[in-house]
Amino acid sequence: EGAPDFIDNLESATVTRETEEHILIEQVMKLGPLPRVTYVVKHIPIPPHTVLFERESGDLKEVDGFWKFLPVDGGEKCLLIYHLELKPGFLVPGFVVKRTLKKSLPDALRAIRAQVVDD
Repeated sequence: EGAPDFIDNLESATVTRETEEHILIEQVMKLGPLPRVTYVVKHIPIPPHTVLFERESGDLKEVDGFWKFLPVDGGEKCLLIYHLELKPGFLVPGFVVKRTLKKSLPDALRAIRAQVVDD
């Protein structure tokens, strides 16, 4: 829920349901020229290193992917692998979505890294 404090385009992130199997998070995001979107994503932890996520409901047609956290250097560091499949579900040219994500995703990942790395 604190992610909007360091991810610029994320206006809010609210846990709406939490079970042993998954967590539902409602997110409100504004990405450049795209309209503001509200959607719920189901996060499914798969121990020890993976979190799957999939669209549960909301403005976006598809939001699916995963986070993989892999230990490297004997566990001293962590390699993060992030995969996202996104379909807006509203009329917007594909190149606009790609251009917007090409800028915003690296910025978001750098912001996450800055939150967890001790320099």
